[in-house]
Amino acid sequence: MTRKHVTSAGTDLSPSKISRRKYLSRTAAVGAGLGIASLMCDHLPAAAANELPDPSPGKLPRWHGFNLLNKFNGRNDRFDEQDFEWIAELGFNFVRLPLDYRMWIENSDWTKFHEPTLKEIDDAVDLGGKYGIHVCLNFHRAPGLHGRAPTRGKIGLVGR
Repeated sequence: MTRKHVTSAGTDLSPSKISRRKYLSRTAAVGAGLGIASLMCDHLPAAAANELPDPSPGKLPRWHGFNLLNKFNGRNDRFDEQDFEWIAELGFNFVRLPLDYRMWIENSDWTKFHEPTLKEIDDAVDLGGKYGIHVCLNFHRAPGLHGRAPTRGKIGLVGR
C-alpha cells in the first residue's frame, strides 16, 4: 500500500509523483534560499551565548532552533554536546526533544523506568542551560496511544 503525501496546498508529493532526487534538490534549494535570506536580515540578532530571553505570561520570546531526534522513532542515542554547542554557535536558542516513552522503559513494561536513559534526558536539559538554549520536552506515544487502554504490566510496541 502506497501512502499519499499531500501538502496543505493540495500538491501530491507521493513517491510516484516526485522522485527522491527531485525532492532533495528542491528542499536543498529552499534551504539555501532561506540561508541567504537570513544573511541579508540584519534586524534578527541572535541571542548572546548562555543568555535565554525571559518568558512572561503575556509574551513568549522568539525562539528558533531544531528538533533533536535522539530518543524518537526507535532511536535511543545519547544527546551530543557538540550539537548544542553548534546550535548556540549558529545563533539559535531552542531545541525540541520529541520523546518516545518506549526509549526509557524496561522490558516493554511501561511501569518500570530505565534510569540511565532518563539521566541522558536530564543531561540534555543541562546542556541547554549550559549553552543558553531553551529545551522543549515533547512527549510522544504515551501508553494508551490511539485510545487503546494500557494493559497492566508488560505491553508490546504500538504499531509493530
